[in-house]
Amino acid sequence: MDEDNKLDPEVYDSAVTVIQKPALVVRMQTDHVLEHYYFRSVGWHNTLLIVVRLNNERWESYKCVRNPSSEELAELLKNGKQII
Repeated sequence: MDEDNKLDPEVYDSAVTVIQKPALVVRMQTDHVLEHYYFRSVGWHNTLLIVVRLNNERWESYKCVRNPSSEELAELLKNGKQII
């Protein structure tokens, strides 16, 4: 979504690529919730971090961060398990 809560077509198309061909996937287990974090560069100046969680035996995406900070990525790698 953009600032006006409208779907950004550039991010939507890129999100599919991030899930299909991630550069990094990290698994996190917190309070009986299993989450995967998919990260990839999408162009020269953008990266995407997509967070999915297992809910009723289905993976659901619930968060997408454009250009996450290096601190966010460091925290993710510190607390999670890299699987790709």
